Amino acid sequence: MPPLRTLLGDLHRRWSLLGRHDEASAVLRHFHLLRRPKRKAGHILWQGRPLHYADGPSLYYQLGDIHVAKVYDFSTSDPAPRILDVG
Repeated sequence: MPPLRTLLGDLHRRWSLLGRHDEASAVLRHFHLLRRPKRKAGHILWQGRPLHYADGPSLYYQLGDIHVAKVYDFSTSDPAPRILDVG
């Protein structure tokens, strides 16, 4: 069983998310991914759809980067931009 401090922190986090429906709160609802073992596959429900992952902690940070920090967002005047993913 997790220590009391961890349980109280989880309770506080869940309480603070009540009624929120923004991207940041959606990511924070999956805080439990940080406690998952590294390199162990699993799945969650993300925005109503199943999402399979290879590493829970990495997924948590990726969701934050993509949906909260918006590191991949960009603006362009081209109505149909071409995006090359060469990574």
